[in-house]
Amino acid sequence: MPKTHYLPQHVLRHFHGKNLFEFHKATGQVSPRNIRKAAQEIDLYPERLERGLFEELDNYSALLFKETIYKQRYIALDLCEKQRLSEWLLLFAIRIPLNLERCEQQARHWNENPIEKITFVRKEMSSVMAQLAREQPERYAEAVEKMGESELHRILEERLTYEMLNRSVDGKPGFVQMHESGNHRKFAYHLYKMQWTWLWTHGDFIISDNPLCCWHTKLKKVGHGLSGRHLEMTIPLTKKVALYMHRRDVYPENAICNRVWTKNLNRRQIANGYEKLYGPSKEQLEKLLGIHPAAKGAL
Repeated sequence: MPKTHYLPQHVLRHFHGKNLFEFHKATGQVSPRNIRKAAQEIDLYPERLERGLFEELDNYSALLFKETIYKQRYIALDLCEKQRLSEWLLLFAIRIPLNLERCEQQARHWNENPIEKITFVRKEMSSVMAQLAREQPERYAEAVEKMGESELHRILEERLTYEMLNRSVDGKPGFVQMHESGNHRKFAYHLYKMQWTWLWTHGDFIISDNPLCCWHTKLKKVGHGLSGRHLEMTIPLTKKVALYMHRRDVYPENAICNRVWTKNLNRRQIANGYEKLYGPSKEQLEKLLGIHPAAKGAL
């Protein structure tokens, strides 16, 4: 069976020091890890998706990183590059094994409980309507004027309910269909429209097996979703560069990430990760996790 890297090798390669080190929660141990064997699973995705869209976007990101990130000290993407990179970043929301497993479990649960699925849709409609009014006010006002707010609400609810009830029970086919049809671009747009700041550190970033971290700024903890007002996204892309996606206009396109911020972003990776963490130094991982002798009692 084919093995799939859910963290691309070209990304892991840039978290390499003298070795790439892996922390595994099940064993509590930090050990060297061969990049070819790190962050991979057997038969994780359908081959047509892995050899199609995933490979296409991974190859694009590898080339883009080589030209604009790995050898540069200032990163500036054009709009087309930002759009394509948004699509690649979105893959991390569902290509991680446990995220994919949760999608499958939810699909099976809703297939067995269709009434609960419809109830969920109806509860979500108020936030969908509010988001539509906020992001496309002219289109929303025109629709309300033509058919009235209650009728618009009913039509959107019917369409969303129909779409969810007719999804496959198995999460993988529904997931494949979304990407092969190009619908993933609608979700990637949420990342695209955020402000992007490239953070450069003199220390070292680490990366988890669930690297695209959604952070709730008000609650100060890992959040969920892509479009909430208090949500921001972070993802480390090398041991020296991380991408910070936010809704604040005060940050520049590139910024130095100080020691405190570097530690905070690394702790987000720890909080957001499932089973594994990767970094360039065994000592660094052990100190961050509080398992290094010098770190005990200091955290």
